[in-house]
Amino acid sequence: NVRARGEEIRAGFATFAIDAPGLIKDVRGRGLLIGIELMHERADAVVANLREGGVLANAIHNRVIRLAPPYIITADQASEAVRVVAAAIKAVGAAP
Repeated sequence: NVRARGEEIRAGFATFAIDAPGLIKDVRGRGLLIGIELMHERADAVVANLREGGVLANAIHNRVIRLAPPYIITADQASEAVRVVAAAIKAVGAAP
């Protein structure tokens, strides 16, 4: 489950990076430990946006968002996580 869900989440962000260019530089990780490197240095703002929506994440070097979902995450939950995090990245990236 860890490997499959991690691959689904990374693939979801890779697709988002293509659909919304200029926001994500790289998506990397292993299993469910995932790093999303942003094109802008506003990872703190993205994490704050996520926290308001009930999603916990960490900002690393103000350019990388670290996700570490639980091992028991379902495919539906993984898909929802990608949607919520992508929306937060887009909202912060569009802000002046």
